[in-house]
Amino acid sequence: MNEQPPSDAVASGEALGALTQDARGAPSPDVHTAVSIARQYIKDFSFENPNAPAIYSAFRDEGPELKISVDIAASPLEENSHEVVVSLNVRANHQDTTAFIIELQYGAQAVIEESVSEEKLERALMIEVPRLVFPFLRNIVANATRDGGFPPLLLTPINFRKIHDSHRRKSASASPKHE
Repeated sequence: MNEQPPSDAVASGEALGALTQDARGAPSPDVHTAVSIARQYIKDFSFENPNAPAIYSAFRDEGPELKISVDIAASPLEENSHEVVVSLNVRANHQDTTAFIIELQYGAQAVIEESVSEEKLERALMIEVPRLVFPFLRNIVANATRDGGFPPLLLTPINFRKIHDSHRRKSASASPKHE
């Protein structure tokens, strides 16, 4: 008969971290449990509604065409603390007319355990931290569009791993090869 651990042991960070081991067999922290967010903040924010009020009548029949871009940057602060900034740009157009433009830089101060390897550190900063702050960024965008007179824009979840992997592939192909 298979015994299941108590449900609180499965949900605890310590139990999850203990399930992963490094090459020497010593426990290594799971990236999810090794990251904590000390604070979150809006670093820069702009909502432009350049064609109000005329643009509102254009949305009676169809929604806007959206162009969304996301970028992530991380920089060390002190000791195990890092700043991660998720930059989001949204441009909504209806035919040739701009409906709204959102530019948001949302920052987080993340604390990463010392035992995290360099490879896992990069993934924690560029994937895990953005994933953790995304719901707050999404809420800001939804409120701004609603307060700007449009239906709330509810961003679909973003695959930060895919963005990170894409940036790594581009930087690897752009770097000169030595023979």
